[in-house]
Formats: sequence, C-alpha cells, structure tokens
Amino acid sequence: MTKAHSHQLLDQNVIDAIPAPTADLRPPARLTEGEKQVLHYTAARYSPDQIAGATNSTLHAIRIHLGRIYGKLGGQTPDEAVTKAHSHQLLEQTVIDAIPAPTADLRPPARLTEGEKQVLHYTAAGYSPDQIAGATDSTLNAIQLHLSHIYGKLGGQTPDEAVAKAHSHQLLEQNVIDAIPAPTADLRPPARLTKGEKQVLHYTAAGYNPDQIADATDSNRHAIQRHLGRIYGNLGVLTADEAVVKAHSHQLLDQTVIDAIPAPPADLAPARPVRKRRLAPAGSRPSGKRRRRK
Repeated sequence: MTKAHSHQLLDQNVIDAIPAPTADLRPPARLTEGEKQVLHYTAARYSPDQIAGATNSTLHAIRIHLGRIYGKLGGQTPDEAVTKAHSHQLLEQTVIDAIPAPTADLRPPARLTEGEKQVLHYTAAGYSPDQIAGATDSTLNAIQLHLSHIYGKLGGQTPDEAVAKAHSHQLLEQNVIDAIPAPTADLRPPARLTKGEKQVLHYTAAGYNPDQIADATDSNRHAIQRHLGRIYGNLGVLTADEAVVKAHSHQLLDQTVIDAIPAPPADLAPARPVRKRRLAPAGSRPSGKRRRRK
C-alpha cells in the first residue's frame, strides 16, 4: 500500500468513494426453496422439531436443511443464520409474520402399528409392561419392544410422557381406554411349566421342602432346586410360598393332586451313611507319616 502511494498508483478520490467495509459483505448464498422455508420458520423462533411438525417433514430432513444453511451463510447457530439472512435480505418479514406462533406439540403424529396402539391404550389405562403382557397374551419382551418403538416415535422417555404426547396428537380413543378393565397384579400370563416342574410345584403346595421332595420323587436335591429356580423365574417370585400363591391364581395347581400327596414326614430326607473309622490296635502309636508302597 505504501509503495503504491509513493508511485502515485492510487487515486484518493476513488478510495474515498468506496464505502467502509462491513462483516456482511459476503455475497448472498443461493438457498433452495426448502432451505428458505426452514430459514423463515427458524426466524419465527421454531425449533427443528416444530419445523418438522409444521411442514410435515422428518426431523432428519430439517436438520439437513439447517446444516446446509449454516454452511452457505457461515453461521453456526440458528440466531447467527437468521442475522446473516437479514443482512443479505434473504428473509421476507411478511412471510415470517404469517407463520403462527410455535407450540410444543407441532411434531407430526407418529404412525403406530396396531400392536403399538394396543400397548399404548393399555399404558394409558395404567397397566405396567407385565400386566400388558398378561392381558394381551404376549411376552414381556414383545411388550417392551413395542414401548421402545412408541417412545422413539413420540419422543417420550417414560409411559406418562408417551401417553401425554399421544393425547396431544389424538392417537388415543377414550372409549377404548374406558373399556379396558382395571389392572391387577396377577395379569401376567400363566407360565409354561414342564411335567417335572409341575410335580415339584404340587409337592411344594403340599408343604414339602426340597429335601423331602427329592426323597418322595426319588430325585436328587440338585435337580429339585433347579426345578424350583425355573418355577420362580417363570412365575416372577422369590419364595416357595409366593410361587404357590401365583400358581393358584393362574390355576396351575390341581387340588385333587395336592390332596393325594401324603403329609410330609420330618424324617423323609435320606440319611447320610456313617463312615466307620478304623481303630488302632492297643499299645500302638499313630505315625505321622504314611508308609510308601513298594
């Protein structure tokens, strides 16, 4: 610059006619119609979720538009993008004013499957996953899978949030909810027990302990304990008494079978054989070392 002045290569009148530089002299970026729409909604204080709901688009598509807007305008946040767009006259205030105020429930209603709708209605009726599994004759794993899909589609993280979102999107029918009976603790479906597990369960209902069941059925104690562990897992209990109560509630026990089992005697457990000790001959001293075999 100094050399140019010294050689009289610069015309001061031309320099004076140039306006002062500003940070917004970057040429206006060419935005697509979709990007302009997203930009106007952003200027109207919409979040990406709300823009997706208002424009009937996916959240992924809106985020792609925003990423391209940031790249073209050089901003990193919605506020910076809107400021840059105003400076480049890319926004029409009449369009922004015509956009209604954003609300929290503008996300489009998620498309739920019939199974997810059923689980959602039972959840709205106050059912837990276990109770839904029992009422719909499904597995707990299937119900939890439906719930995870519901949470993902509606954006909730708990049953209460999912139900609130579903109500706001009119995804629930109150008539269906009202027709569902009140949930009870025993709606879990009856467990499928093997023949051996049913036998052990009947002996347990007759007051037998594992040792007595092992002796009465000519089995070993380990096998009986294994059967009981599976019974507790299938019925969702932790003790023998709870297992019998659950089994009665699910009609898994035959009272005639229980009545036919004799009362358990206290000495029914097999006695352990007593090992006889060899007596040393009189006058001999016990040796600390064993003789080696030749």
